[in-house]
Amino acid sequence: MKSSGKPARPTHLVPPHGGELTELLATPEKCAELQAGSRDWQSWDLTPRQLCDLELLLIGGFSPLRGFMGRADYESVCARMRLADGTLWPIPVMLDVPEELAHKVGAGATLALRDLAGLIVIDFIDMDDTKSVRSVERRFKEAMKGDRARIQIGRISPFGLLELSR
Repeated sequence: MKSSGKPARPTHLVPPHGGELTELLATPEKCAELQAGSRDWQSWDLTPRQLCDLELLLIGGFSPLRGFMGRADYESVCARMRLADGTLWPIPVMLDVPEELAHKVGAGATLALRDLAGLIVIDFIDMDDTKSVRSVERRFKEAMKGDRARIQIGRISPFGLLELSR
């Protein structure tokens, strides 16, 4: 093992694009720190495409990128198909969010990214009685009051589904 703690890379492999494999996966300790801090951050539910982009960033599939592109790289890629440093890069990799959220968060701020693992759908099959439906909704909301995460609880639909976003 190298002193960096990462296993030595075999020398017979083709070097990664840009010369360095960029792995952005966090250690378990850093994950715990980020999860604790993210409770107070603005958040965004990733679209399936955004989730794929994030996964490719995290595992080094978009090396040498170290995150979603900033303005300089984005504009350079759109105009010249190269990153701002001149590295060949044909497609922009950016986190597109609604303009309202972008203004609210501001450039360079931290944003908690969520995937569908934060969305829970519960199926209540026998919820014909409106009184029972409202009782279950109330109980759910009461039970979740102690949770420090930002939670949104929908109403039970006519089909017996309840969405809970955490």
